[in-house]
Amino acid sequence: MRDSISFYRTADGFMTFRSDTGFFKDLGSWMTSDIQSYAPECLEFLAILEDVRVGVRDAEVIEGNAYQAFVTPSDVRVQNMFVESGEDYTFDEAHSVIIEYWKWLTPAAEDRAAQIEAWSAEFGRQHPCLDHLG
Repeated sequence: MRDSISFYRTADGFMTFRSDTGFFKDLGSWMTSDIQSYAPECLEFLAILEDVRVGVRDAEVIEGNAYQAFVTPSDVRVQNMFVESGEDYTFDEAHSVIIEYWKWLTPAAEDRAAQIEAWSAEFGRQHPCLDHLG
């Protein structure tokens, strides 16, 4: 992977991240500014990524408060809607960062299991990333 990222809270309680080389700046900002602390949104984004990757969906645009993610069969482009900023990520890069953020938001295994169960009940199918969400 081209970079590493870690998430943390500031002394004031704000969610933020460190991207070692800056490559994950847009992806990290999307997580902390648009998803914020709503962990189930990570599960939805992961399902969209996987569905596009395997051809269940052709492409998808995910729009949040400040960022848009354009998920195509070739990559994931995350860009700010208000300032000129954007980066292209491979599926593996986007996938790993979203999972890392989801696990950071839900550190307890029982919370993760409950969220996966709730997602499956809402969407009527097993989560496509179930094998590596634990």
